[in-house]
Amino acid sequence: MIITACSTKKNTGLSRFYHNTTLKYNIYFNGNEAYKRGMNRIKSQNVDNYNEILPVFIDSKEESVSLAGGEMDKAIQKSSKGIKLHSITSKPTNKKKGNSKRAQEFNKKKEFNRWVDDAYFLMGKSYFIKREFLDSRYNFEYIIRQFPEEAIRFEASIYLTRNFLEQRDFSNAKERLDLIEGQKDFPTKFTGQLNATYSDYFIKQKQYENAIPKLEAAVKFTKKRKEKQRYIFILGQIYEKSGNLNQATEMYELAMKRNNDYSMVFNSQINIAKCYAMQGKNTKDIRKKLNKMLKDDKNIEYQDRIYYAIAEIDKNSGDINNAIKNYKKSSETSVSNDYQKAISCLNLGEIYYSKLDYKNAQIYYDSTIMFLPATY
Repeated sequence: MIITACSTKKNTGLSRFYHNTTLKYNIYFNGNEAYKRGMNRIKSQNVDNYNEILPVFIDSKEESVSLAGGEMDKAIQKSSKGIKLHSITSKPTNKKKGNSKRAQEFNKKKEFNRWVDDAYFLMGKSYFIKREFLDSRYNFEYIIRQFPEEAIRFEASIYLTRNFLEQRDFSNAKERLDLIEGQKDFPTKFTGQLNATYSDYFIKQKQYENAIPKLEAAVKFTKKRKEKQRYIFILGQIYEKSGNLNQATEMYELAMKRNNDYSMVFNSQINIAKCYAMQGKNTKDIRKKLNKMLKDDKNIEYQDRIYYAIAEIDKNSGDINNAIKNYKKSSETSVSNDYQKAISCLNLGEIYYSKLDYKNAQIYYDSTIMFLPATY
């Protein structure tokens, strides 16, 4: 009797209560927990390449598929099941009376289960992590089309933009970004996320100057500390790349404040040292600090980066012999960081080439090719 009364074919107060409650606290809850486990695994096992400008979003990396694919499959399965069993699309048995805005909005709804749009969104995000972009796009576009009055459509639009960006479809991404920005009822709570996505649009195209104001806005409106610190560090990298070394130093110092990510703190210190060297400032204190870092046991795996920073100081101060020595030490101590080994070898190759020592230049250029990723 209860099952019949709560059929999705009937749209009554009782059926809506039953299907809302069951979808939210049973199926959707379990799917969302699987998604969160997958995201936690991505975050805890993320390894960044600090020799390059960091990606704005760590969940868009290709490694995410192997790290969290299983949990995303569970989230997709639960979402799909929840929609199939608990979506209510039939018109209500008793329509709300009156001409109030609330009554009109209720009567013209296409979906009467409040958690179905969340299930579609969860499914879209899960497909996105799995880099199954066609299925991901379908879910986000469905939300935008079917739930035009719900705030979730804005977040779906942002994810749809990210979907385009991962496929390097910059034309559709820009069209979507402009459309979002033009909507007057855009919720403030998504402003940080929108600006981070806009900065990703520019960074992926190497339009770094255009990315700066968007990243600054992302920093201002983002609440989560880890995300905010990541954006600040990327700002430092962009300023450094564009030659604004004072601003770069300022950003790296900010990125270190109350940051429990040792890799980011360490690399902020290294990049500050490099900025000082490039500015020709007195590097005595920086050099002393770097040598002290070499003796710290927790920096053993980072010694290649420290020697590289010292070599950069040597090169900028004109001490080429010591620069060669420290680039070599950087290469020798680079056990697990092939990218750093390649960059150190590349600098050695260039130094020897400028000295007309073609034999040694060839050796180090060969090593560079061996260790440098094909995307460089």
